[in-house]
Amino acid sequence: MAKIVVEDYAYSASWDFDPTRPAPSKWVLPPPRIHKVNVDGASSKQDNFSSVGLAIRDSNGQVVAALCLPLQSYYSAELTEIFALEQGVLLAQEL
Repeated sequence: MAKIVVEDYAYSASWDFDPTRPAPSKWVLPPPRIHKVNVDGASSKQDNFSSVGLAIRDSNGQVVAALCLPLQSYYSAELTEIFALEQGVLLAQEL
């Protein structure tokens, strides 16, 4: 499963996004009846620790679910972000 996740990440990292489109400078509300999942991961090689966090917000900007999860070991920043995305999808599916 981990190998598939890494392969999926490598494939998606190769996508050619339009560099002329500026990224939003602040968080933007999702459209009505849509929820937005925001994820992040953190890793500390020195402390041999990684963790992920996420929040799901509705179209009013209200948090409807949140999760903070320590991982069992240290992972690279890329893998930690992948785990954060995975947890975001899993929680969204559960809800």
